[in-house]
Amino acid sequence: MTTSHSKDVTGPFDRASALHAQAVLSFQSSSTPTSIKSECAFLKKILQSGTLSDRLSALTLLVQSSPLHNTKALDALRSLAERGKGSGGRGESLKALRCIVDWWVGGGAPDRKLKYFRDQPLTNRNIDDEQLLAWYFEDWLKKYLFSILQILETLAADPLPYVRTQALSLISNLLLNKPEQEHNLLKLLVNKLGDGEKQICSRASYHILQVLQMHPLMKAVVIRELTPLIFAPVSAPTSASGGKNMANEHARYYAAITLNQIFLQPRDTDVALQLIDVYFCMFEDLLNEGKVAENEEDAHGKLISAILTGVNRALPFAKLDATEESFHKHTDTLFHITHTSTFNISLQSLVLIQHLSSSLASRPGSSSPSSRSRSIVDRYYSALYSSLHDARLASSSKQTMYLNLLFKSLKTDNNAGRVKSFVRRFVQVLVSGGAGGTEFMVGGLYLLGEIFTTIPGLRELLQDTSTPPTAEDYDPRKRDPQFAHASASPLYELLPLLHHYHPTVALHARQLLASQPITSSPDLTLNTLSHFLDRFVYKNPKKTKSKGASAMQPAASAADGIAVKRLKGEVSGGALPNEDKFWKKKEEEVPVDEAFFHKYFTRKIRGQLAQVSQDESREKEGSQGFRETSDEDSSGNEHEADEEGSSDTEEDAVWKTMQATMPGEKGDEAFLEQDYEDSDDDELPSAEGSDDDDLVAVDDIPNGLIEYDGSDAETEQDEEWGGISGGEKRKWNDKSQTRRKKRKTLPTFASYEEYARMIEDGPEDDI
Repeated sequence: MTTSHSKDVTGPFDRASALHAQAVLSFQSSSTPTSIKSECAFLKKILQSGTLSDRLSALTLLVQSSPLHNTKALDALRSLAERGKGSGGRGESLKALRCIVDWWVGGGAPDRKLKYFRDQPLTNRNIDDEQLLAWYFEDWLKKYLFSILQILETLAADPLPYVRTQALSLISNLLLNKPEQEHNLLKLLVNKLGDGEKQICSRASYHILQVLQMHPLMKAVVIRELTPLIFAPVSAPTSASGGKNMANEHARYYAAITLNQIFLQPRDTDVALQLIDVYFCMFEDLLNEGKVAENEEDAHGKLISAILTGVNRALPFAKLDATEESFHKHTDTLFHITHTSTFNISLQSLVLIQHLSSSLASRPGSSSPSSRSRSIVDRYYSALYSSLHDARLASSSKQTMYLNLLFKSLKTDNNAGRVKSFVRRFVQVLVSGGAGGTEFMVGGLYLLGEIFTTIPGLRELLQDTSTPPTAEDYDPRKRDPQFAHASASPLYELLPLLHHYHPTVALHARQLLASQPITSSPDLTLNTLSHFLDRFVYKNPKKTKSKGASAMQPAASAADGIAVKRLKGEVSGGALPNEDKFWKKKEEEVPVDEAFFHKYFTRKIRGQLAQVSQDESREKEGSQGFRETSDEDSSGNEHEADEEGSSDTEEDAVWKTMQATMPGEKGDEAFLEQDYEDSDDDELPSAEGSDDDDLVAVDDIPNGLIEYDGSDAETEQDEEWGGISGGEKRKWNDKSQTRRKKRKTLPTFASYEEYARMIEDGPEDDI
């Protein structure tokens, strides 16, 4: 039967092929001879000698005019796309493919899947030639697009990341706009999630999510297509990869972050259940791999975090039943992760289990939960109770999430004894300081105040009630908090916090004991060390824009009433410490954590104001004394005028003395000599012998020093001027024209003792 069917197909197919060839010839001869010659000559010239852009434009115009009659132009575009490694290179191939894809998306293909010629109703007797011709061209187009996909698949595996990125964009464009070959196109996108480049993997994930946004009915198809990639068998690891298959690690991680970003709606219950099954199967695979590599802590931390995020998002839309075996299997997996993984991953597992337990409790008809549901809830609270003593809590980056989880869990618990045990242990952790910094303590006390206000009967722990002698004592070592007997004694653990060094912690402890509302902000950053130091910058940080509720996590974004948080760009009080409106406040108006700044700046500014007032009073006193002495100054003006005349005379004499003792240069010797000759003895300053006192005779040089050779010494015939008292002028050396006596020449090389002896032997004036 297969042979007869192929013969039946061959006959109509050959006939349709002949009809297509005849239609092409008739299309070419339908125009006027003048237009045919001019257009053919123009296109022939462009296709032979034009640039790449001109050739692509000419071929695109031919295809757009009539694709059925211009299949040769489509073949020419495909040949340009196939020559990726030829003279044109990859750029020519990408440009040709872009022209084909734009034509295909812009109306070249119908908005339905194409059919092969053999799949058409060929047995119908009412088939005419036009229908055969249309079926032939549709078959040709389907095969043509498949050949284009083969070229795109080759480019998607190109060594250059840019080429792979452009190929992904073309594949995504085809998948978004036309349904033809959607399975192959989706497979090409999904396979690129395992690419070696992170940018390519992220780009592939983005394109898949764009497809789901435009075609939401493809969610189940995409999940089904991603599942084989996630659970693909891992090949034998190589030594270069460190014992792990990196391609599979990339594929699983980016597949997980693609799945956890799928937008779910209330009607997507089946899709949510499908996602949860995939997530927990991934958990089981990771746990099995963890048994092989037990020494590698947090080897799959990012992947587990992505999976938990996905389960968290899908859980509100899935209708789970506690009686199903698969549900208990999944919860066992979560508890195993809680006890074996890192603290942050364990915390995310606890958040997920809390959602599971709360969904079971809030389901209609759950007033009397089953034994299985109660066992899950008890296991959860036991795990959360033990996490309070986890030493990793102090260094965790998820302390805000942990406080909110603890508050939400205690708020929804109906067991009063278990809640009291949690409160006692939590206060013990705060007092010991093993849970982190001051911000954790302030946030914990803030939530404790809300818990005491919300849960009735909890304030009994703050009252000193006498314990019956038959009652059991409080046992903090119980693994199950509901059997710790926390009501046996008052909450004495809170007393040390009254004397805490941080004023906010001490204030909150007093407010708790006095049953007063907690006057604090839920922002944990306001009590950090960095926020304290930022006060000294005297500058408000930038304000951050508030984000809206998450559409992906309606359960997480729902308003729970009270929760701590970490905000950026906010400063309590609204005023900087060095501003007037801050230090002018009254002490009772200032928060306790800002009392230090208020006290410091108040003292500082008051001291500055006092100093300014003192300076002003001194200026006033000085101006008043000036007025009182103004009359005395005016009366003594005549006396000062006489004194000024005498002082001018003395200044002239001092200036002449300075000129006489200045060491002169050769150019000044004639001027100085003329000055001395023109002046009288009586007019010379009384500085007689000043030069002689500064000179040391050559004969006075101590022994052991370098002897003076006497080359510059004055001759015996030269007479020295004896000063004013001598009454006789000095006779100058005509040869050297030097009016000064040579100073004592210091030795070139001498020891410390020789310099000391020289100073002691010389006259006191020469020193």
